[in-house]
Amino acid sequence: PSSGEKIATGINDRKLILYQNGQTKTLDPMKCESYIWPSVSPDGNKILAYAMGKGAFICNTEGILIKELGNLEAPVWAGEDFVAGMVTKDDGHKVISAEIVLVDLKSGKKQKVSPEGVKAMYPSVAPAAGKLAFHSEKGEIYMVTYRVTP
Repeated sequence: PSSGEKIATGINDRKLILYQNGQTKTLDPMKCESYIWPSVSPDGNKILAYAMGKGAFICNTEGILIKELGNLEAPVWAGEDFVAGMVTKDDGHKVISAEIVLVDLKSGKKQKVSPEGVKAMYPSVAPAAGKLAFHSEKGEIYMVTYRVTP
């Protein structure tokens, strides 16, 4: 988008919606019924979201699929080339394990950033500060500092 362009994304009735300069557009990049956790990339050109039953993905603002990220829940941008999210395992009723990972979008490499033995959930990132926060199932808040090196 150009420098004055306003862009946002959201969910309306489980559909992925793009709001751009007063216009609303429904996107369906994964040919899915339900989307959650959408966000716009720092440069405003890509959308990160999660398609129920299919996983996390990135598409452009036209809804064209760019990259599938698989089972990465609650994904958030951690800079232009990185995404953070949680990888969970459950028994069908409750979460058995959950960890926070950073994914390098160029290489696909995943790096665990949460401590061992903690069910780490729902990351939030401040990329400019290199800070990533998340919580445990016990309500403990964690903050880690990360640095992206080329």
